[in-house]
Amino acid sequence: MTRRFLAVVLAALFTALPAALSAQPATGAARLSVSVVDTTGAVIPGATVTIVGLESSTKAAAAPTAKTNDKGLAGFDALVPGRYSITGEFPGFDLGLVRDVRLRAGENRHVIVLPIKKIEESVTVGADAQAAASTRAGTDFGLSLATDQISALSDDPAEALQQLNDLAGPNAVIRIDSFEGQQLPPKSQIKSIHVTRDQFAAETPQPGNTFVDVITQPGIGPIRGTATGSFRDGSLSAASPFTGAVGPERLRNYAANIGGAIVHEKSNFSLGVNGRDEYNTPLLNAATPDGTRSEVLSVRQPHTVQAVNGILDYALTKDQTLRLNYSQNLETLGNLGVGGFSLPEHGFNADERNYSFRALEAGPLGRRAFINTRVQVGWFDEKLKSATDAATPTIVVQDAFTSGGAQQTGSARGRQAQFASDIDFIRGINSWRTGVILYQNHYSFDENSNYYGTYYYSSLATYPNQPLLYTRQTGNPSVGFDMLYGGAYLQDDMRVRKNLTLSMGLRYSWFDIGDDHLNIQPRVGVTWSPFKNG
Repeated sequence: MTRRFLAVVLAALFTALPAALSAQPATGAARLSVSVVDTTGAVIPGATVTIVGLESSTKAAAAPTAKTNDKGLAGFDALVPGRYSITGEFPGFDLGLVRDVRLRAGENRHVIVLPIKKIEESVTVGADAQAAASTRAGTDFGLSLATDQISALSDDPAEALQQLNDLAGPNAVIRIDSFEGQQLPPKSQIKSIHVTRDQFAAETPQPGNTFVDVITQPGIGPIRGTATGSFRDGSLSAASPFTGAVGPERLRNYAANIGGAIVHEKSNFSLGVNGRDEYNTPLLNAATPDGTRSEVLSVRQPHTVQAVNGILDYALTKDQTLRLNYSQNLETLGNLGVGGFSLPEHGFNADERNYSFRALEAGPLGRRAFINTRVQVGWFDEKLKSATDAATPTIVVQDAFTSGGAQQTGSARGRQAQFASDIDFIRGINSWRTGVILYQNHYSFDENSNYYGTYYYSSLATYPNQPLLYTRQTGNPSVGFDMLYGGAYLQDDMRVRKNLTLSMGLRYSWFDIGDDHLNIQPRVGVTWSPFKNG
């Protein structure tokens, strides 16, 4: 009788638990984020995710089913901590199941992999070393950076860009979300980085280049942010052996990022800001007609960088996503060219400003095709100004000193627009890609240098009576021009055998300069893996 009474009481308590949790704040509740992917790691939007409790408490409090968003994510809030099973379903795929997981209070994340129906055997064959080695998209033709490798990149976008160039090798082309010539976004916005050495594909305008594709993503889940900073001064810097002293110097870096979902399963955003504010004091070690000068100069060389990068994703439909991106980079440098043999009067200042706006729409077309359309508008301005602009020539005495103004003035401006769209289609042994890309650029320059002339002397003993060389730039430095060019391409990668892929492509390039418009470029490639070990 006592056992039966206890069982009734416990059952009543477990039945009342969900109502109590819903009536009170979800303190100590669990939140579950489920990512649904296929066997290649690609996300599956619109998949159905179901969770089932495996304990008395979790059975009574289990949440209803949910659909994954355009990022392949489904979320469940205010769950009772405990044991659950998680299933994922999508037409054309077999059921994915995580049999027994324990959810703890706070954030929990799990991934469900859905095998493609009726071709599990083909997937197994695809993993064969010989078949993988004969695929142009395989790792034998490039590499992908792991998450920890991306995290190890420098927080300074300019330095991180140099690291990627060093990794990819000479002639590497950096593409940010398929756009070339862009500033590297903050690390918090980078989803993946791939180095591709498919150098002769028809989509490549200049065969022989290596591509570094940086794929960005906005924040996901609840809105959250991070902020970092660093500071260093010259207290630990060593003194110069020439002056016996070190000048004032300072370096300050900062970075902040905020992002997350604006509208659940509809819109996500990310905003990153980073910058650098530094200066150092140049050291002069020159031999002038008045004697040797080894001293810490009274001028500073400031350098400031301010960068902003924003991303907004919006789900146009269940399958099609619109991504908007705005970035700007402002950089100023002062007293360049001062120090060493150069006197303070030889300095000049530079101001550079870069802006860009990008829009990208991508998504599947039916079950076999995928479209990627993008538009970009960008502009830049650069200005130079000498610290001293006296109408006197520059004097350069080899291994002694440089005096006179830097003779740097003027500006450079550019306006750029780009449209591109490509479609991938797979059927049977054929993998097709076709696309078009158009560029419209306008540039204008009126930068001027060495307009008062420069005298060169071989040594201090020959100064000022025996100049070795005299140069001077004359004429109008202003120039401006427009460029319109583009191309269209078609390529088919045929998997002839398990270990053999035949690539045939054709590209047509067009330029508005010149009269030759018959610019047809055939491309043929063979990828063969003769041995079973790949």
